[in-house]
Amino acid sequence: MGRSVSKLFGLVSLFSLFCVEAHADDPNVTIRFGGFFGRVDSSVGAHIPDTEIGKRIDFETDLHLQSSHTTPMFELHYQWSENHSLIFNWVRLRRSGVNQVISSPFELDIGGDPVSVQAGAELFTDLKMDLFQLAYGYDFFRTDDLTATVTLGAHIFYNRAEFSGQIGAATEGHWTTLPFETVSSEVAAPLPDIGLQLRWDVTPELQLGSRLQGFALDIGKVKGHIIDLRLEMVQSINEQFGLGVAYQFYRFKVEYQYDLSGDLNSVLDFDGQYNGPMVFLQYQF
Repeated sequence: MGRSVSKLFGLVSLFSLFCVEAHADDPNVTIRFGGFFGRVDSSVGAHIPDTEIGKRIDFETDLHLQSSHTTPMFELHYQWSENHSLIFNWVRLRRSGVNQVISSPFELDIGGDPVSVQAGAELFTDLKMDLFQLAYGYDFFRTDDLTATVTLGAHIFYNRAEFSGQIGAATEGHWTTLPFETVSSEVAAPLPDIGLQLRWDVTPELQLGSRLQGFALDIGKVKGHIIDLRLEMVQSINEQFGLGVAYQFYRFKVEYQYDLSGDLNSVLDFDGQYNGPMVFLQYQF
């Protein structure tokens, strides 16, 4: 998946160069980069050992990952005609933590393989998440100071969870606990979205904006939903540069089914919420 992420950024870079060459005299490309100061609430589905009773493992409370985190953000908006645009957004979240004494045992499926963590074990957790969006926008309503845009695209959810410590693994029907073991799970899931964006030019230098996007999906191995809400304000410094602040809210849930031998299957169930203020620099050309 790391190669796929690198290729995606490479395509975006080439796309940016194309925009510069094709429309160097037209201010129709907008780039934003900055920081997202968010609070995180995330969990993964598990069950009590030797039972089918489900439970949720909270990454912040149970595994001691940071509940507040500052992450980078990047956005690219290309307006190729008066009413048509392409949108690319990216937010990255990287967290790690250690629980020196697990209070209650649990089992979960990692990459289709069941693993067990017993009470009293020490567990290290590393959670990596990238959330991309690729979308097409159409300006269906426009006045001198107000623009309404409908968007259609997909949020691409990439998650990698790595657990290290006293972990038990099932081998030929028997549990074996090793002094120190590392297991990981990697999931990439596209979640289609449809949304509405509004932009109000209060003055030539001040803009207010909002967006609401969401969708639910249940196809094949992937099931999930996403809500993406933002309120923002941008103050122009000059014709090209501007400073912006925003409040961003993400809510997502992804279930991914792994195919195992026979009629068996395994499901990774990840749930999360990420919200907080955002500060960014805007550049138009």
